[in-house]
Amino acid sequence: MHSETTKPGSFLRCQVAFISDLTLDAIAERLLFPLQASGLTRTACEEIPSIRLDFVGLQVTLQGFGGNDGYLLSIYPRPGLVSAEAEIVDLSSFFKEVVTQSLKGQCSFQ
Repeated sequence: MHSETTKPGSFLRCQVAFISDLTLDAIAERLLFPLQASGLTRTACEEIPSIRLDFVGLQVTLQGFGGNDGYLLSIYPRPGLVSAEAEIVDLSSFFKEVVTQSLKGQCSFQ
């Protein structure tokens, strides 16, 4: 059996801040719809509206108020899954393009 904690290796992460007049639900539908079978959880992180989903060991969080306050898409490993010595593979640039294409240009970046 494999342990849930991976010793030094690498892990994926992403953090993309963007502005859009679309609602949180509309953005979640466009960005996260293919993953909804995994189960979306509506939460509030420090009173900020959020939609979170756990998918293959990653926590995907979309949060924000929209408009000029913007949104934040974050993807990090589930806590305890990787060690502190693990190498970070930052996919923010890739997901910035995913956001642009999924929202069909109805966004700008901070």
